[in-house]
Amino acid sequence: MRGGVNMAFADLRDFLRFLEDAGELIRIEDEVDSRFEVSAVLKRVGQAGGPAVMFTGVKGYDVPVMGNLFGSLRRLAMALECEVAQINQVYLERREKPVGPTEVEGAPCRELVYRGAGLDLLSLLPILTYHEGDASPYITQGLVIVRDPESGAQSLGIHRIQVKGPRRIGIQLVSRTSMVYMERAEARGEGAEVAIAIGVDPCTLLASVAWVPFADKLALAGGMRRAPTEVTKGLATQLWLPARAEIVLEGRFIPGVRETEGPFGESTGYYITTESPVAEIELVSMRSGAIYAASEPWTREDEVLTAWSWAGEVLNSLRKEFPGVKAVKLSSMMANCVVSMTKSSPGEARRLIYRLLTSNPYFKYVTVVDDDVDLNNPMEVEWALTTRMLPDSGIIRLEGLEGSPIDPSVKLDPHLLTAKIGFDATRPWGHDEEFAKIDVPGSARQRATSLLAAAGWEA
Repeated sequence: MRGGVNMAFADLRDFLRFLEDAGELIRIEDEVDSRFEVSAVLKRVGQAGGPAVMFTGVKGYDVPVMGNLFGSLRRLAMALECEVAQINQVYLERREKPVGPTEVEGAPCRELVYRGAGLDLLSLLPILTYHEGDASPYITQGLVIVRDPESGAQSLGIHRIQVKGPRRIGIQLVSRTSMVYMERAEARGEGAEVAIAIGVDPCTLLASVAWVPFADKLALAGGMRRAPTEVTKGLATQLWLPARAEIVLEGRFIPGVRETEGPFGESTGYYITTESPVAEIELVSMRSGAIYAASEPWTREDEVLTAWSWAGEVLNSLRKEFPGVKAVKLSSMMANCVVSMTKSSPGEARRLIYRLLTSNPYFKYVTVVDDDVDLNNPMEVEWALTTRMLPDSGIIRLEGLEGSPIDPSVKLDPHLLTAKIGFDATRPWGHDEEFAKIDVPGSARQRATSLLAAAGWEA
């Protein structure tokens, strides 16, 4: 909360001002090239868990670039106005209380409008080229909106977008929801309307990557914000769009057309080429002084955005069968799952490991630790593995299981099957006293926090 009251961030600019005041945003005013140089900075800062970055001197453009917005769980917690340890629970509570969007007049995203035959995305926007092997510039933080021609429902999700020409783009629709809606339009001989919102408020961004297929993501964003998402009807489409987005692209898919899209350096750390639908952009609108938002692949931001809601969903599912589960942490594109729990029986941790490895194709490694281990502290997780796990009995290896569709190693098997490993790093049953974790009294910890804050340092 800001000032002790609920003051949800209205738009990206509001959140950026807050981050800058909190020392969580830096500005780079030197001239930088949209080809590779911006990416190089974001890669270095993003892999180190550094601050959000604003580039105000992008060569050839008046539009600044912002990146690494959610490069840390701390900033995600700031967006939700909660503590890091509360993120999973806050998500689960607020997703049950969606708040529908509200239409507004005079939407800020309509302050400047560009359309017509002369429209050229790369002349208008500082769309980044990230890696040496990328086929062309890519939009990486564009919220893709597709409408179901049957129900009128809309999808909302982040998909990689290759800029193929002045107005031609390829969109990798990894979301089943968006693909279903597009294919339903194709079955009617129509090109589905599509819009791309860039630079949205933090809760709309978080809702767009939440793992809730066929849900109303704008209402979910309202639930996360605890206030309605402001929307406006498209100028070139009938889509409902985030009214306070910095930039909005509107257009239409070309029915039946699939083209090679990529290669592009993905979140897996490898180049991926695929066949993807193609769209033509008809209109671009933006705010005066618009900010272009980008996400750098293969950074901590990737993990934060990918895992933040799914960890909550896994936590909720596990607690139905294992009431002692305390927290869930996902990393490495969901391949690595760590769970903390209070065991109620000697074999409970092993049962949980079997449950996760056999029920979810994405999970390749599952580690279970006791409830005294902080999952957000890698040192503590490694400590539990080192001091509490017996390698001869604590390692579980399963073979012939369905693998993750984004794991390159899985593709080596013709049936996309793989081996998986679980680690029981909980205290040996009946030996809690011998494995009691050292600590200092809570009152002393609180005193230390206030002393360090007064000295100008916050962990």
